[in-house]
Amino acid sequence: MWYSYYSEKTKKECIMSNSERLSQTAASIGGGKGIFNEDALGFEVGMQLQVAKLIPILQKEYPKIEFLWKKKIKQWEIIEKVALIDNVPLEEMYQTVNENTFVSPDGGVVYAVVNGKKYPILISEAKKQGTLFFNENGTLRKNLTPKQVKLALSGIKQGRGNAVERAFKNIVEFQLYCEELNYFPYVLFACGLDFALDSTILDRCSAMTRKRPFNVNYVTDSKQLVTAYIQEEYFTANEMSEKIYDVAKTSLKCIGV
Repeated sequence: MWYSYYSEKTKKECIMSNSERLSQTAASIGGGKGIFNEDALGFEVGMQLQVAKLIPILQKEYPKIEFLWKKKIKQWEIIEKVALIDNVPLEEMYQTVNENTFVSPDGGVVYAVVNGKKYPILISEAKKQGTLFFNENGTLRKNLTPKQVKLALSGIKQGRGNAVERAFKNIVEFQLYCEELNYFPYVLFACGLDFALDSTILDRCSAMTRKRPFNVNYVTDSKQLVTAYIQEEYFTANEMSEKIYDVAKTSLKCIGV
């Protein structure tokens, strides 16, 4: 049988973990220290921590619904969904080179279990690209590395990054993963110098919203537009918390909760 090499152990490893494990995961790679500073990893950890705080809030508001979380989605899970949607036998689908190949959004995937079925209600990414060296008053920002300080004082323009362009890969994967749904719960937070209003990076990002404006909740759009919050300044914890809550609530409405 196709995909027989996916052992029961492998499939059990894909079982959702709870919000406690999410908190432990985030703590193990940063513990919340410097969450929203200039550090890209810190920004991603901050995303996970906000998701960890969101789950108990949802559990309190919807006590009859179980909420689950997992960090990675295996490629074979996506392939199985596409095969079912397209009515194509599994043996005719692409077979992964490695059974453990996965996609891993920064904030993981939050699910709601309704009538025994798991629905993804929040898939979140956090991308920081381009460092802001100076405060509004012209002083250097804190927590810069010696290399960043040297570059800031040199006056040399820093090169553009490609973090958000790498996110396009995950977007396509999750559009496939969520194709059977009447909503798309994917939200991207992008910030940093590369997202200044005069940056051409914004033009390249506009494909994810099908050339619609950024900073709009597109969860219910039938064309699977990405809900992309993009700004030059770093996001605060409250900003991220409010927006992922809004995405999750919109998704829940779409599944009739």
